[in-house]
Amino acid sequence: MIALVLRFICAVILLFSFSSCRLQKVKRYDYQNRATQEEAVPYDVPLSIGARALSKKTFPNGLLEISYSTRDSLLRVASFYKNEMERLGWALSSEFLTNEYILIFEKPYALCHVLIKTVSEHETQISIKFQSDSDDVH
Repeated sequence: MIALVLRFICAVILLFSFSSCRLQKVKRYDYQNRATQEEAVPYDVPLSIGARALSKKTFPNGLLEISYSTRDSLLRVASFYKNEMERLGWALSSEFLTNEYILIFEKPYALCHVLIKTVSEHETQISIKFQSDSDDVH
């Protein structure tokens, strides 16, 4: 258990230590709100269809944080990220389930931290933190 906590802490520290991020503009259509949303996301980090954007922050060190919500359950969202990230070449390095689901994915040049939490019976919030040490994020 201590080893898992230390690994998690190391992964979070690494997440904040990378320096650059290349972004791609992607249009999303929110069927619930009937509104088109344009969100800057890395090429290889998926957002589920029908998700509602909450916020996007880019930090001086290049860290990108995107938050959004969906009507899907916590376990369904976690399953989506495990499957899609693996399909996109990410390796799941750590996984924690308490009252929130935390998934940490790695590539040779990048780290992605996905935090999933249930807000209400019909809303799940997702926070994605992405950092890359490469200009070529494919």
